[in-house]
Amino acid sequence: MRWKMQRIVENAVKKGKICKDVSELSLRHRFATHLLENGIPIGKMM
Repeated sequence: MRWKMQRIVENAVKKGKICKDVSELSLRHRFATHLLENGIPIGKMM
């Protein structure tokens, strides 16, 4: 399952012509940061 998610991310990066390094981990981190910035308590994310 994990490799499939990585493949989806890689394909999206290629289609979007994104030059940055993007991984499922960086997406998860950005999503969590977004939640925190919008007032979601860290305990709710776990």
